[in-house]
Amino acid sequence: MREVRDPVTLSSAIDDTRLPKKVIADKILELEEPIAQMKIIHVAGTKGNGSTCTFSESILRHCSFRTGLFTSPHLIDVRERFRLDGYRVDISEEKFLEYFWWPFNRLKEKASDDIPMPTYIRFLALLAFKIFFGEKVDVAILEAGLGGKLDATNVQAPVVCGISSLGYDHMEILGYTLGEIAGEKARIFKVCNKTAFP
Repeated sequence: MREVRDPVTLSSAIDDTRLPKKVIADKILELEEPIAQMKIIHVAGTKGNGSTCTFSESILRHCSFRTGLFTSPHLIDVRERFRLDGYRVDISEEKFLEYFWWPFNRLKEKASDDIPMPTYIRFLALLAFKIFFGEKVDVAILEAGLGGKLDATNVQAPVVCGISSLGYDHMEILGYTLGEIAGEKARIFKVCNKTAFP
């Protein structure tokens, strides 16, 4: 007989109950206000979420918006995850390293047993926010990792959230039925969001 999984336990499994620490990292990096002001489109799903993000970015860019796109995984270079106006971060490697080392060093300096360094994917999400704020994008499009309340890309007030097609992935974390998986991925939605389902 399969164990019954409650939503709190399910969400906690995604990032070891680091939600408060996630908020602390935003504060340490002084990103709370920039993230709150950023126009964000957030997309989760099993299949097609990266494509949905890329199509959304292309449409907005062709409507003259300055866009930032954060996706995963990368194939060769971590900079592939960050796109400005449709191109891999079109800044020099030197400038990218400045963006990288400033938050890394600041977080490392504040790290302790109580406030550990963010996970790899959370750090990359914070780096995306730092780059997109620094490069003054009009809209940031974020592909969720696993999706859910504790996803590294989760923000308080995206302007639009979407869920692409769902399938059976990461079942040990998200659940064993499509209903459980959908329920967990839907936790990126916030009150008063517009929702989109491609």
